[in-house]
Amino acid sequence: MKKTIIFLILFSFIFINSYAQNNYNKRIDLEYWNISDNKNISIDNCKYYLESIYELLYNKKVIPHPFKNDNETKLGWIDSTTWNFSSLFNLNNEDLSNKNIILKCRNLNTYSTIYINNKPIAQTDNEFLEYSFNIKPYVNQGNNSIKIVIDPANRKLDYSSEEFNTLESEKRVISRKAQYRYGWDWFPKMLSVGFQNVFIDIYDNTPQFEYANIQTKEIDAKRKSSLMLLNIGFTNLSKGNYTIKLKDIKCTNNHSDKKESKYTFIKNKEYVFPFTKKDLDTLAVLNTKFTIKNPQLWYPNGFKDKQYLYSATIELIDNNGKESKLINKQTIDFGIRTIELVQEKDSIGQSFYFKVNGKPLFIKGANYIATESQYIYSIDAAVNANINMLRVWGGSRYLNDNFIRKCDELGILVWQDFPFACALYPADSSFLENVREEAIQNIKRIAKHPSLALWCGNNEIWEGWNNWGWKQEVKDTAKAVENYNKLFKELLPNIVKEYTPTINYIHTSPLHGWGRRESLTHGDCHYWGVWWGDSIFETYTRKVPRFMSEYGFQSPPTIYTEEEFMSKPYSKENPEFAIHQKHPRGFELIDNRIKEWYGNYTSDEDYMFKAEEIAQEAYKIAIEAHRRAMPYCMGTMFWQFNEPYPAISWSSIDYLGKTKSIYSTIFKSYQPIIFSIDKYSNPDSIFIYICNDSYDSYNIKYHIEVKDNYDKIKLSVSPTKIYVDKLTSKIIYSIAIKDIKSFNSKSDYLWIEGTIADKKSRYNGLRVISNYTFFVYPKDYIDINKYNEVKRKYYQ
Repeated sequence: MKKTIIFLILFSFIFINSYAQNNYNKRIDLEYWNISDNKNISIDNCKYYLESIYELLYNKKVIPHPFKNDNETKLGWIDSTTWNFSSLFNLNNEDLSNKNIILKCRNLNTYSTIYINNKPIAQTDNEFLEYSFNIKPYVNQGNNSIKIVIDPANRKLDYSSEEFNTLESEKRVISRKAQYRYGWDWFPKMLSVGFQNVFIDIYDNTPQFEYANIQTKEIDAKRKSSLMLLNIGFTNLSKGNYTIKLKDIKCTNNHSDKKESKYTFIKNKEYVFPFTKKDLDTLAVLNTKFTIKNPQLWYPNGFKDKQYLYSATIELIDNNGKESKLINKQTIDFGIRTIELVQEKDSIGQSFYFKVNGKPLFIKGANYIATESQYIYSIDAAVNANINMLRVWGGSRYLNDNFIRKCDELGILVWQDFPFACALYPADSSFLENVREEAIQNIKRIAKHPSLALWCGNNEIWEGWNNWGWKQEVKDTAKAVENYNKLFKELLPNIVKEYTPTINYIHTSPLHGWGRRESLTHGDCHYWGVWWGDSIFETYTRKVPRFMSEYGFQSPPTIYTEEEFMSKPYSKENPEFAIHQKHPRGFELIDNRIKEWYGNYTSDEDYMFKAEEIAQEAYKIAIEAHRRAMPYCMGTMFWQFNEPYPAISWSSIDYLGKTKSIYSTIFKSYQPIIFSIDKYSNPDSIFIYICNDSYDSYNIKYHIEVKDNYDKIKLSVSPTKIYVDKLTSKIIYSIAIKDIKSFNSKSDYLWIEGTIADKKSRYNGLRVISNYTFFVYPKDYIDINKYNEVKRKYYQ
């Protein structure tokens, strides 16, 4: 028995080492760098794992914090100088015996020249690419040097707009760089340089998996099986015969629940896919299908307790020798779900809504600004606010792997804009080829994630072309449309179709501008009449589209962030505070709504409080209007969830990660079941709605009261029980103003409260649902203390 065990151990050791010898694989992370500019800054042996030179210089005490007070105005030199990053790495004889010594640079930002042992080997111009270079011809045994010289982005913007038929005012479009870095109405112009990380992969000529993912093609009506797509790309694959084995498929977050045990896949089940690499000049890609029985489905946040995820192992078997041998293997993570964007012509116009696993889904979402950092904590905050989708805005970046993996785990759907926003882009062959490689890389990387819900070509470019006067700014309008079509209607959708055939693509968001009638009847809408148009908040109740993908109102950051980055007084007269307002009319528009609701403000602190209060009212009115209109309207995505700069902005989470007052409004308004009070559609009546966007039906017990400021009851609706079906918005009670005893709009308010009254539900008697309304603005209400007391009660 002992001899048998020893033999098995030795055999395993020999096999593992044999496998390792045939598959040499080593990574060298280049973490420490010497950093300098061309003037007088030199930082030695710096652990660099960032993308922003500003953060590095601040951490090394070279500059003050760039966002504090008005420091940003004094740091323009950072963007106008060349930056040098140099490091060393060591290679031994065994390393050099391999054919592939690959230098990889992730998110190299942006125009750089790379030197190995003082020899230029490559230039880069796209921060969204992972660059790979085989540096074997340039390296030696022992120490080797690497130098990355990054030029100022501004130097590259000196071009004729007529050459590309773009807008003279938006030369930024020539750079494949996060567009908000050139300045936005919530961010200063700070171009930055740097990279995420640089490393060297060393391996022999054994075939490698370039990428691998599993996507869901379809799920049968009874959910007894799912048809899956297996997609694998290879490198170093020689001519000959091979086999892919797919095995050990299992639900990774199934915790031995007896009710769920049938969903754990049989471990020894294998799928075998033989194939032949016939031609070395043909891209080696395997696309095939297989079936999983009794799938446990992935659902977004709010619809299931768990987001079920799976894992599987793929093995590459070489069948070209006398005996088949394993030459590579990899684990793939995936989820089982279908997602579809439904855009159908109807009697109203054109729908715009999502189906998950065949079921319509009301989207409660937000617009997300993907920055260099992409802090993971913000996903937890999104989940806690009952959000089920984040739209990654086109002026920022692609989501990184860690962020979108967390979205998989917590059930946050991802609408990913390609990084194009608010301008006309070139479409010459060089630019298109650059974008092609960028799109292919990022689609391959993101395709494996079950949270991926939609690809969108750009943010607001088609609207800008039709509504913002661009046609008068370009020399050749036909050429501009041709360029648009090449990029957004041909190149990008074709790549999406090839690599993520299970995910929809739209060429732009929105299809129609907010000043057009079709914006409310066809597709998604960015409604900015309440902000840019200086309209009252109640306008949100009249401008309800099929799907609202942008809207919002500004508010200041939290007091913690103000104290950290802004000097007192917190007034537009103080330049060190005012510089954090990037919108040209921001202070004016906030003032207009404060005066409308509160009359005026008496101090800086009073201004901050009232600015927060009116922003809460804006989001509450808008979200409830969207939810009342279900299924005509099937989504509400406010602008914006986060911010990369301590601004007076639309964000619900400020630069330090602190939740602003509107976050509480989102949390309350995005709960699965809400009461909503419509006092807008008829001046003589009040309509009480209940909105249930969940997949469960409930019995709800509720009570309505109209009281005055002394809490004297003027109207009372006795506790009543009503059945609320899933995915329902309906009127449950209406009140005629004339039926309220001695009604006085300046002293009365309405309060509704209810609970789930269903013994079958785990929420029976536990989940309290409430809402309120006043009938005048707070400036006109008789008792401001009572007004604030009722509001606080709602937000408790």
